[in-house]
Amino acid sequence: MHWLFHVAISLSLLYIGEISTAVIFQIIFLTTFIKIKKMAYLLYIPIVLFTLLKLFTSQVYLLYFFNLLFLIYYLYFNRMILKIKEVSIFFIHLLFLYFTYIVFEDIIYELYLDFEIQDRVNYMAVEIVYSLTALHLFIFYLLGYNREKLFRK
Repeated sequence: MHWLFHVAISLSLLYIGEISTAVIFQIIFLTTFIKIKKMAYLLYIPIVLFTLLKLFTSQVYLLYFFNLLFLIYYLYFNRMILKIKEVSIFFIHLLFLYFTYIVFEDIIYELYLDFEIQDRVNYMAVEIVYSLTALHLFIFYLLGYNREKLFRK
């Protein structure tokens, strides 16, 4: 089931012209084959949230909401919904990743120029990034709060 989710996000990235992000997404997809499900939260889920941000800033809102709902279904189907304490640790991890991205943003831009990468780059305002990240974390928090109700048999 996770391959269908992966294909949907990959095709969405190719549709909006983010080829280099799609290539990085393919490489990080390999972490989903690790037996430890929480390992996906270290690399795969943050890049999925980053691609959701890219989809939102490309102004293809239908793809954004489709993939967001698909992410929630993917997490539910694979029983990967975190507890509330784990969501707070995940939040700190996301802050570290976004801070790292901001620090290396100039180097990433220079790599685009040096390798003549022809991606369609959309401007991501800091306010939009923070508010969408807060929204995504709020969704994770709500899912973690209702975790026992969701996984009842």
